[in-house]
Amino acid sequence: MVLFSLNNVIGHPDALQSDNVMAYDNAVSVLGKNATVIMMVLMQLRGEVVGSGLGEVEGGDGWRQHHSN
Repeated sequence: MVLFSLNNVIGHPDALQSDNVMAYDNAVSVLGKNATVIMMVLMQLRGEVVGSGLGEVEGGDGWRQHHSN
């Protein structure tokens, strides 16, 4: 839902008009921040899973410790 709304703001034909440019800039900023957070989470999950038994990642057994119930 959020991405749909951001897409509407960014893709609107009048997005770069002087009355709308601040909303456009804010939408682009939010989209970039969301992409960064998603990338960081995926990298962290990948690191924990890949390094979980190999000791390659600090706290290498992190995934196993958090998911072994």
